[in-house]
Amino acid sequence: MIPASEIPDYLPKYLTDHSYKELREAVKRFPEIAYNRFYSNHGIAPGTVYQGDCIAGLPYTRNGVLNTTSKCFVLSNTCDMEISENKRYFNSNILFTPIIDFKSYEDSLLAKHKVSAVENHLAEIKKQCASQIMYLPDNSHIPNGGIVFWDQIYHVLSSSLERSSLSDRRLFSLSNYGHYCMCIKLSHHLCRVTAETDRPATAPLV
Repeated sequence: MIPASEIPDYLPKYLTDHSYKELREAVKRFPEIAYNRFYSNHGIAPGTVYQGDCIAGLPYTRNGVLNTTSKCFVLSNTCDMEISENKRYFNSNILFTPIIDFKSYEDSLLAKHKVSAVENHLAEIKKQCASQIMYLPDNSHIPNGGIVFWDQIYHVLSSSLERSSLSDRRLFSLSNYGHYCMCIKLSHHLCRVTAETDRPATAPLV
């Protein structure tokens, strides 16, 4: 846990004073998760895809089967998905992971494992303690809540997502707090330094 005195060092600096203070107070209460503050629709530009958006119907193929109906959680940085302002020498993609219904996941585990073990596992997920999984609290689009796996990532060309229909396909967006939790979870999964892993250089460092 980050000491309370150090929390300001880890918070984004672009927030308004009100949003900054609200996020700081919510982070101070961790591990109590402020799930009632996880989502927001304020300040959402209709034609912009935001990191942490839930977009309906992004196509992906898994085990040879094409899926075009899933609710998908966007992982790419917001500015990397822009197609009008950023001129690049390469095509940019939208990284995303499918959202899995929490109740369906629970049922699949109960069919194979002991109830007590499953209950403990699900409780850890809801406390955001499973490093590979992020829990998404229930809302009108995911009434049972949902989970996303950081190791089940797909991509589509950013230009293939029509911005003119984005408002119809965007189901929800994260709040400052939800986005902060996502960044912490994702960076911990992908970038944490593994304990007791020695990686000496094969040649002397210059």
